[in-house]
Amino acid sequence: MKPIIPATYSTLCPIALTIYLSERYPLTIIHCTFLVRGVRDTYLVDALQGRFILRVYRSTHRKLSHVQAEVALLLGLKKEGVSISYPVADLMEECIQQLQAVEGTPTRCFLATLRVSQRKY
Repeated sequence: MKPIIPATYSTLCPIALTIYLSERYPLTIIHCTFLVRGVRDTYLVDALQGRFILRVYRSTHRKLSHVQAEVALLLGLKKEGVSISYPVADLMEECIQQLQAVEGTPTRCFLATLRVSQRKY
C-alpha cells in the first residue's frame, strides 16, 4: 500500500458543504458555490430564505480566537445598528463551526448574511 501524502491546502466540496449546512442551520439550502480562495475561502450559499456567504478559515491561517474575535466584532456592530453583513447562528445557537478537512487540522467557518442589517434611526 502506498502512503497517503497529506495536503497542506484543499478546497472543500460545495456539495458536501450544502449537506453540512442543511443539517446545522434553520435554512433550506439549495446549493453552495465556491467563489474565492485566499486567506479565507468564500462560498456563496443560496437558500430559500436568501443568499449567504460562508467564510472558511484554516487553523494554519487563523486561530480560533481570531475567528471568535471577528464574529464578536461583527455581532457587536450589528447590535449597534451598523449596516453590515453579520454571522448567523446555527440550530445550537453557535456561530462558528469546526470541520475536519483533509489537512487533518480543524477548519473553522461561519455563515454570514449577504443582506446587510439595516441601520435603526
